[in-house]
Amino acid sequence: MVISWLLLSIEKDIATSVLFCSTAKQIWEELEQRYGQSQGTKIFQIQRINNLSQGSMSVSDYFTKCKILWDEYAVLVSIPTCSNDECPIGKAMTKLLENQQLIQFLTGLNDNYVVVRGNILMTHPMPKIG
Repeated sequence: MVISWLLLSIEKDIATSVLFCSTAKQIWEELEQRYGQSQGTKIFQIQRINNLSQGSMSVSDYFTKCKILWDEYAVLVSIPTCSNDECPIGKAMTKLLENQQLIQFLTGLNDNYVVVRGNILMTHPMPKIG
C-alpha cells in the first residue's frame, strides 16, 4: 500500500526509475540519494540571509523570515550550548550569535530606518534580538 502511494505521488518518469525496488524503504532511500539536499547545500542557502532585505515586507514579516532562517540554521549546525548557567563559553557563544542576528536584521532593513539602526548599533551592550 505504501509503495503504491509513493509511486503515485511522484512523476511518472521518476516512478518508472524506482518501480523495481522491492520495499518502500528502498524507494525512499533511492529518491533521497538522488534528490535529497546535503546539509552543506541547506546551510549555504540559509547563509544567504546576508542578502535578505526587507523590501516591501513589513518589519514584522521581515523579522519572521529572518527568525525562520536563524532557527533552521541552529538546527543544522548543532550550535553548542552548556546546560550549566555559569558556563562562560555557552554565554559567549549565545551573545555572539545574538549579535550576528541583530546585525543581519539591521543590515536588511530599509533605509527609512537608518536613524533607528544607528541608535541601536550605538548601544552598549547591544540589545538582544527576538
